[in-house]
Amino acid sequence: MFALKYLLVTNLKNRIKDLKHNKNKLFFYIIMIALFGFILFTGGKDKNVGGQNIDILYAVCFALNGMMFYLMAKSGFTVGTTFFNMADVNYAFMSPLRPQSILYYGIIKQMASSLLAGLFILFQYATLHSAFGFNIGDIFILLVGYCFAIFSGQITALLIYSSVSNNEKTQKIVKYLFNGVFIALIAYVGIKALAKGDVVNSLVEIANQDFMNYIPVAGWTNIFFRGVYGEEVLIQNIILGLGLNVAYVGLIIFIIARRNLDFYEDVLQSTEKTTSAINSAKEHRQPEMVKNVKVGKKGIKKGFGANTFFYKHMLEERRISFIFVNKLTIILSIGIMIATYFFKGDSEFFYGVFGFSLYILLLTIGTGRWARELNKPFIYMLPEPAFKRLIYVSAENILKIFLDGIILFVPVSLMMGQSPIVTVTAIISYFGFGMILMSVNFLVDRILGSVSGKMVMMLFYFIMVIIISAPGMVLGIFISTSVITSGGPAVGFAATMIPSFVVNIIASLIITFLCRNILNYSELNNK
Repeated sequence: MFALKYLLVTNLKNRIKDLKHNKNKLFFYIIMIALFGFILFTGGKDKNVGGQNIDILYAVCFALNGMMFYLMAKSGFTVGTTFFNMADVNYAFMSPLRPQSILYYGIIKQMASSLLAGLFILFQYATLHSAFGFNIGDIFILLVGYCFAIFSGQITALLIYSSVSNNEKTQKIVKYLFNGVFIALIAYVGIKALAKGDVVNSLVEIANQDFMNYIPVAGWTNIFFRGVYGEEVLIQNIILGLGLNVAYVGLIIFIIARRNLDFYEDVLQSTEKTTSAINSAKEHRQPEMVKNVKVGKKGIKKGFGANTFFYKHMLEERRISFIFVNKLTIILSIGIMIATYFFKGDSEFFYGVFGFSLYILLLTIGTGRWARELNKPFIYMLPEPAFKRLIYVSAENILKIFLDGIILFVPVSLMMGQSPIVTVTAIISYFGFGMILMSVNFLVDRILGSVSGKMVMMLFYFIMVIIISAPGMVLGIFISTSVITSGGPAVGFAATMIPSFVVNIIASLIITFLCRNILNYSELNNK
């Protein structure tokens, strides 16, 4: 046990010492701390704090913690979860230490990782302070609750995997029961909310009903929150909520430690998968995550020179997607349509959907096939002009962005009765923003291709997106406020976004042309 304690402490010390040698990571941490300090300083100046119904926060926390617990625990039916890395597999697993001690060592490491996963909550300080009068201590309590939900889900996944992975029939039964309970709860809440008419207030009311407190982890955490954030501090609620969560985690750890001493095989596959993903990120390449591929026709059979990459990507996409639409787009579209059904009376909801879609595009644009192709040698060896190669290697993703815009916005527009001008404007603006994001990816590779710090590249990426897309937005706002001052919201939206679309397309072409040399010198991209 002392060896594992030494390993934990030494690992922490080495991470801190590594900052001296990894300037990119140190720079990223300094920027994040400075940003949090800025939010803390500016957010605390708001004098008109509070006033919002605290039940709204309880409902949001219940939904968020419940969803995270479900998603984490659900992984136990596939490859389970892991608290270890390959170094632990090669050394700790092979050591003469007791399996229980190694399990506790992994759990302590995972608790720290879960805490880091919830740090985004700290950056909501200004909003929570303004709405509910929260101080920094209250924010940390929310952070602990969120991290506890993630951690509880992870150890639940380990228990599920170790219990049912060896029996396919039992695994299916437990999986159907687990998903059935979750779906039944969602259906109950949805039916109740629809029956009451006022969907938003009804959802808040249902989430705060007493029987919801009996739902594991999410309900118990809300009991704890009510004891802390109520008009008066309720010690009994704090003890009950905290006690139930700790007892649940302790019980699962006890079962795993006593009932399944040889748990190494249960976490080995997940550890290998996680390590592979981390190594892929460090090497600036995308791991292949697809397991089931429908082969169908073999061979590209089309294209010559650079445009062969376009047909190759089209063939690969057809094998894993439905009519050139991937699962993420389908899920996002269905979720937006469900939300639209509830909020179709709100005329501003469409613009919220538009903004949310741009945000998702911002996070997922770098995972396309074009990004994987830049990490292979073939695109660099082709005797074609660099600009032509860069256009064709990204052509499949360009087409996909346009089709995604149609799939996302046309159904919502029809459900809400939006005018065609708003629908077309949303589609082409989505497409223009996608072009900017792709060109910024090329720019990041051109400038920081030899930099190994992934966090620094991400920070630079977001900064450049803001800088490059700003002129189009400024021009659009100027035209909509100074030139076109009448015509209603639809005309105002079009007057703002169409000039931005034109500027974005021009800027993306210029940036792509200027960055074409990333395909002439593979060293610029660490290839």
